[in-house]
Order: sequence, then C-alpha cells, then structure tokens
Amino acid sequence: MTSVPKPIVRKPLPAETIISAMRRADALAAANTHGGPFGSVILGPDGEVMGEGRNEVVHFTNPTCHAEMQAIRDAGKRHGRWHLKGGTLVTSCECCPMCLAAAYAAGIEHIVFGNTRKDAGDIGFADDAIYEEMKVGFDKLDIQMVRSSIYLRPGVDAVIADADGNILAEASLAEADPSDPTGIPSVMAVAKACQSLKSFHLPEGSVLVTRQTIHALGFTAARWAHIQKIECLRDTGFEGGERIHHPALVYDDIALPVASFRNRKIPIERLEDKAVLEETLATFQKWFNDQNKVLY
Repeated sequence: MTSVPKPIVRKPLPAETIISAMRRADALAAANTHGGPFGSVILGPDGEVMGEGRNEVVHFTNPTCHAEMQAIRDAGKRHGRWHLKGGTLVTSCECCPMCLAAAYAAGIEHIVFGNTRKDAGDIGFADDAIYEEMKVGFDKLDIQMVRSSIYLRPGVDAVIADADGNILAEASLAEADPSDPTGIPSVMAVAKACQSLKSFHLPEGSVLVTRQTIHALGFTAARWAHIQKIECLRDTGFEGGERIHHPALVYDDIALPVASFRNRKIPIERLEDKAVLEETLATFQKWFNDQNKVLY
C-alpha cells in the first residue's frame, strides 16, 4: 500500500450535481439484473464522476459486491489508487455497515443516500442484525484474539476454514490490487471462499482467521457471508492500519446511532429532493413486485 495521502479540502458540491448523481445511481439500480435494486456513484472533489457500481452479488456469487463496494472499486481502478480523498459517495440506499466501512477505508469524505435501511428491509434486504451487533463498539465485539493459529502459514494473512478444518480460502496482502480500496486480506478471503463454493453464505461453523486484527470491512463482509467465528493474532496491529481512518475508529464510528449521521468522521445525509426520493423508492417497489428476482 502507498502512504496516507494528504488531506483535500472538500468544497460542498452543487445540489444539482448531487441530484444528477442520484438519478444515475437510481438508473443503475433500476436496470440491474445482477443483484438487488441498488446503484452508487462516486463523485470527485469537483463533481466529476470517479466511479459507479451496481449490486452484483448474484452475478459474482460474492457477498462483498454491493453497489457501493463496486463503485469504490471502479473508482480505484479508473484512477489507479486505493484512496479516494475528497470523494462523495452518492448511493440509492443508505449504506449497510460493510459499505460504510469501505467508504472509511477508501477515504470517502461525504455520503448522500436515497432510500433508508428500513426501505431496504421492507423488500427483503435487512442489515439491522449487523448494525445491532456493531453498536457495542470494537472492544465488546465477539472477536477472539489468539496467540497462534494452525491455519496461518508464512505469506498468508487471512484464512477461512470450515468446521472440519478444511481450508476454503486463503488471501495475502501481497496479492491485493494496490488500486483496490477494498483490497484487505479478510475481504479477499470471504470473496474467494464464496466464489469457490458458489454460495453467498459459507457453511455453519466456518471460521475466519486473520494475521492482523480484522478491519471493520472484513468483519462485516464475514457477517454477510454468515461467518460467526473470527480469530485474530494478538499484538499484530490492524489490517489496513495505514489507511486514512484508523480501523478502530471505523468500528466506533459505525457504532454511532443514526441520529449522529452528521457527527461522524464521514458526514452522512439523506437527499432532500422529494421527487428524486420518490423515484428511488419506486425502483424498490417495482423490484419487490417482480417475482423473478433473487434474494440473498
């Protein structure tokens, strides 16, 4: 990874720029056949489109391919770097904890959303359980700190094994794409294991073991894959410790209540344009009424 970039003074983007990006995010969601009805756009400090994405969980059999994650990856690829300083994430729905953690990992500086997490829950995409778990903050989460692990061999930074001890996936920081803001070993291991088994959810009893303390992005990705047991080596620092926001801060900021949206390290707000909000909600409702869609 490269060193932490210097801060960029972000000027508020014009309302029409945000609205245009939200309409594009909603169009991506409405036309999506690769997953749920979600779309996202990353804007640069001057309002230029840095990247965009749609939910592709079903297409790639990968629970980390939410629209925001794909937009962040697209922006990193387009610009050849893992950090998106000065960026604004415009997304058709309120971020789940994983996508919020990805925004922190990438150095996004502002988030604007359309539909709420309740709207998402109403059509079958609830993330309340993960938010509820994380509200206690990092120190109280069920993360086991161990002295050693039989799964971590030299050169491997994250491993997923099933209940019988069979290794489902391995990942190392060395193999991460330096232009991928989500390129953290735990996240890569989750993606590899799910794609290998062709399942969004990993077998009951699976364990994720990381050489460093797991980043909130990896923790939440593991929860989306239904991994409940996480072990990390003691005294080795955090995955992504060189990122703009320290990983411990990311856990604690995600734990803040919804009422603190504007008090987070990344200010979060809901779009105020009622007409555009009605458009994003209509996309959700149309998806919900289409019986051919796949839930995951």
